Amino acid sequence: MKTTFSLGETKQYEKFRFLESNRAISVKKVNKFISSIKRQGLQIPIVINEDKFIVDGQHRFLALKKLNMNIPYIVSKAWKSEEDTITMQEGSKWTALDYCKSKAVLGNKDCERALEIAELWRFDTKKKLTVITCLELLKDGSHTGLLVSLKNNSYRFNLKVAKKVYECLDLVKDCPVGTNLYGQKIVRTLKTLYLKNNGLDEKKIVKVFSKNYIKGFASEKDQYDYIKDLYNKY
Repeated sequence: MKTTFSLGETKQYEKFRFLESNRAISVKKVNKFISSIKRQGLQIPIVINEDKFIVDGQHRFLALKKLNMNIPYIVSKAWKSEEDTITMQEGSKWTALDYCKSKAVLGNKDCERALEIAELWRFDTKKKLTVITCLELLKDGSHTGLLVSLKNNSYRFNLKVAKKVYECLDLVKDCPVGTNLYGQKIVRTLKTLYLKNNGLDEKKIVKVFSKNYIKGFASEKDQYDYIKDLYNKY
């Protein structure tokens, strides 16, 4: 049987390389590994491909480097492309944002454009509108299934709907509300209203938010029904 793995250990940190399509480094996670390694040692070696790129274990690598320790590693000959990085990290959950950033680096233009707009709107709203909520808003069709669509590389970018919702939110951003105007429930509600009505009437939206105190509901359905009823009233 052909060998697909080989083992090694070194303190030559410079021989290892990072994949751009991998997840962003979390300082919190690195520090967590430092504490864990100090307490009970390293339990799992890092995994690299034949070109010395870290496929799995970049946080473990940085923790070991900070501790000035040897890097135990496994060379995987089964790794064929950057897409394999995700499947080889099944034990460590990827978020929708992780997938989106990875797909963008790998050339997915829809993900790349969505991230650009998301960062712009996040900045314009002083971080009130999160990147994840933006990705849902910019997703073609319903906001549901974001993670699955990104994981399956079927995420499609639609600026028309998202831009209209964002413009409506901008019109009423100074209205008194009992919840985050740019929160997930409000954004999802306006997007759903757009899709069900084939558009949004700006005058109605302004009346809904300026003439009523918009309450925040724990249930997303209740939130939608509340705003939908007010919208239909006008």
